[in-house]
Amino acid sequence: MLSFLLQPRRQLLVWLAAFVSPTGYFLFLMLADCLGLAAPPEAVAAALFFGLPLVALGVCGWAVGGANLPTRRKVAWLAFTVVGLALQCGAILALIMAVTAAIALP
Repeated sequence: MLSFLLQPRRQLLVWLAAFVSPTGYFLFLMLADCLGLAAPPEAVAAALFFGLPLVALGVCGWAVGGANLPTRRKVAWLAFTVVGLALQCGAILALIMAVTAAIALP
């Protein structure tokens, strides 16, 4: 892990920004709703909600693939990225389902 942190900072920042982007997008939508801002069209929100993790996975894969690391470490970072993004998306979906169920119940 230390050798990845010694890579150029720009590459690490790109990876980190892409890694947290699904959660950031969800929090931005929640903040916009709390502030009473107009909601984006449903098609745009859904496309970003489902497409953003895929784009983030691609960008993270590109950042790790471009790093000067041994193959084992690249595979480990890619596995970490996939598991981390899956956990983020799973937590967001679980939260959405819990809120929807709470609203639907009398």
